[in-house]
Amino acid sequence: ATPDAIALIEGETGLRYSQLDAMVGDLAAQLRDRGVGKGDIVGICMERSMRMVAALLAVMRLGGAYMPLDPSNPADRLRHILTDSKTRFVLTTQELATRFGFPDSIIPEPAGGHQVSARPPVTKAVPAEIAYIAYTSGSTGSPKGVMGTHRATINRFAWMWREFPFSPADVMCQKTALSFVDSVWEIFGPLLAGVPQVIIANDKVRDPAAFLVQLGKHQVTRLLVVPSLLKSILDAGIDLGAVAPALQLLFTSGERIPTSLAKRMLQAAPQVGLVNLYGSSEVAADVTCEVVRDLATEEVSIGRALDNARLYVLDGTRQLVPLGEAGELYVGGEVLAAGYLHRPDLTAERFLPDPFAGVPGARMFATGDRVRHLADGRLMYLGRADHQVKIRGARVELGEVEAALAALEGVAEAVAVARPDADGDLILLAFVTLRPGSPGDPLILRAALAQILPDYMVPSRIVVLDRMPLNPNGKTDRVALSHRPTESQAGAAHTNWPVTATERELRDIWARLLDQPEIGMEDDFFELGGHSLLAVKLFTQIRRGFGVDLPISTLFAHPTIRALARKLGATTETSANTSYSGPPEDSPWDTTTVIHSGPGTAELALFIVGGVGGNVNNLIKLGRLLGACRPVIGLQTRGILGHRMHNTIEATAADHLTNMRHHQPRGPYLLAGYSAGAYAAFELARQLQAAGEEVGFLGLLDMPAPGFTYRKTNPVLKRIVYSVGLLRRNGPRPVLKNAKAWLSNKLQPDMIVRFGAAILPEKFRFMQLERHWGKMHAVYAPSPYPGDAWLVVTESDLDGFVATQMRNTNPEYGWRACILGTLRCSRHKSGHLSMLSGSDVKDLAEMIEAEIQHATQKK
Repeated sequence: ATPDAIALIEGETGLRYSQLDAMVGDLAAQLRDRGVGKGDIVGICMERSMRMVAALLAVMRLGGAYMPLDPSNPADRLRHILTDSKTRFVLTTQELATRFGFPDSIIPEPAGGHQVSARPPVTKAVPAEIAYIAYTSGSTGSPKGVMGTHRATINRFAWMWREFPFSPADVMCQKTALSFVDSVWEIFGPLLAGVPQVIIANDKVRDPAAFLVQLGKHQVTRLLVVPSLLKSILDAGIDLGAVAPALQLLFTSGERIPTSLAKRMLQAAPQVGLVNLYGSSEVAADVTCEVVRDLATEEVSIGRALDNARLYVLDGTRQLVPLGEAGELYVGGEVLAAGYLHRPDLTAERFLPDPFAGVPGARMFATGDRVRHLADGRLMYLGRADHQVKIRGARVELGEVEAALAALEGVAEAVAVARPDADGDLILLAFVTLRPGSPGDPLILRAALAQILPDYMVPSRIVVLDRMPLNPNGKTDRVALSHRPTESQAGAAHTNWPVTATERELRDIWARLLDQPEIGMEDDFFELGGHSLLAVKLFTQIRRGFGVDLPISTLFAHPTIRALARKLGATTETSANTSYSGPPEDSPWDTTTVIHSGPGTAELALFIVGGVGGNVNNLIKLGRLLGACRPVIGLQTRGILGHRMHNTIEATAADHLTNMRHHQPRGPYLLAGYSAGAYAAFELARQLQAAGEEVGFLGLLDMPAPGFTYRKTNPVLKRIVYSVGLLRRNGPRPVLKNAKAWLSNKLQPDMIVRFGAAILPEKFRFMQLERHWGKMHAVYAPSPYPGDAWLVVTESDLDGFVATQMRNTNPEYGWRACILGTLRCSRHKSGHLSMLSGSDVKDLAEMIEAEIQHATQKK
């Protein structure tokens, strides 16, 4: 179509399409004379050059498939690839043939040096035939060959030509190693569109300054890089707009691009469009695309599917997960490779029947990557499924730790690894590089990370590096990091020993309360067995010992001795030389407490009200699980620290509303209430809607509706039948427990509670709160809520006779009469208290997030 247009540029030399065609014809003739024909695999071991491009085209002209043999790889690896692929032909140079000892090497003769009677004609390819073999690293340690098809390759090109069409002024850059699958688009994408491409040698690609000079010199308009290379370019401190003024589009692929790096790119070159691509060799290099724009409030997503790609997010049983829930990404459609070369077993394991396509013989590829759908349909990459580790029994996604570290001020790049310590226990380590001028104190970074992640996700040590080690493909070398020593943290305090007097005193308090003499400074209070009652005792002793009154929710953000000591130090500095006399009963108090700050995305926060007594301490596990998806803010009730309690649910909700608006001034609001807190959440929804605000979600967690009672026919007989059944199914313990609770309630009337509170206010405070809450709930008679709501009801018979009778009377606990919109009702297999612990709380968190996604999508 364009025989006189420039196809390739190398150095100062340009090659026209007609000249390239002649070079390809000569090479194809030489290959044909050596016996290469349709369906053969030809190894290509050549440095990046015009001759290399011609070699690829020559193999295809004969109907063969090319297989890259990267000259930077060790000889043993290349020989293994040749043996594994059963390849007889290697097209290379004399120097490389000698270095690697290739058998049956084909050394191309100079142009015109090979006398042929006729150049071979172009062999027409069938779409399903193999275009190339791309060897990638394998989980077993041996590389495996991916068979890329013509169909998948052309599909990828056609999408790019449509989505990002070339203009007559475009110039592409070719700088990716041939063994890296992105080179397929980099080479053939512009060639098939009549667009020139500049071939840049490896020595210039490794030098950011020299590389940028080449881009500017040749007026390159499009560039494809891995994020590691992009970081090196930006670190060079060169003005992209001045050095490469023609650059219009920059594509990143091959690894996750950190938000901090994307922001740097957008700031350094606002005139350049940034496009994030995701894929693998098994799906023709790329399968999703995201044009990166505003990154003020979210991580970089991997975007949406390319043309003719089917994307599924599936759970462990290969069922579709609800929107917003994490799962493994499976890919189907025209983008798939043909499988793994000579590995039918591995092909069958990873390329599975596609039950969702509705097409006989359709397949889908199990990527091994964990993702979740955002509310708008885009995909967020969460990390590799095989990068999951367990620290102290808790599952940790290394990608999440890295994202949190990279989001800290001053951190340029972060990598987390897990490895055993001297005792064989798996510990989490992190390696970071810093922005110029950042101090990068590892202890300060760890303290900052403790504000974002649970303690078990905070690395035991953070090591600051000058730069990350890279492998030959330009990606971060995790293997090198996993073996790197970490003892070079000069001046770092030992994490297991107290340094200050405050830390020593706190350690003594913790040791007494938790009955554990050996407690480290970075050990988590709740993971050591701490719970809400112990938290109350802890802060009582802190008040007595330090003269400081802190809300118990402080422990959520500062769950370790070291973090809590810093908080105490900052608080005592502002209140020095003052004595504690308790809060004025009617003074304002912030009822909100951040249970989890969330993943740092633009997701709305969930405001959740605690149960009887208004405390949210028992919601910490639920909050941490939900925090993987969105911020979670607890709503506590006045009275926890001695303030005067509200007398109505309406006043309680109004107080919450005032404090909520400090975190989120306008709707839509996401609300939930656990147990008795459901009334306050319900009233909040009513007040917000009356004020003209939008309520995006209202969740009612296991609480009967206001005024709802069960049928009381033959109550004594039914209680006996219930108790006998409970005894048979579960033994005497739950029966005795229920009887004890009933007796305790009967033997402690309000007068005794009030008398006890007057003498021992701290001991009776929560009992007084519970009684007060009961009175408020008894008189709460709201008008119906005009919006939608979601109710979850537990199913365990261990919850007691009354709960069982209520479920039998009305499975929806009477809420239908209070909700004018749609009421969705779910059952939870656990009990009222156990739904917040163990594996049950994980199920509850997943249910809540799924319902939030359902409610917000509907709106």
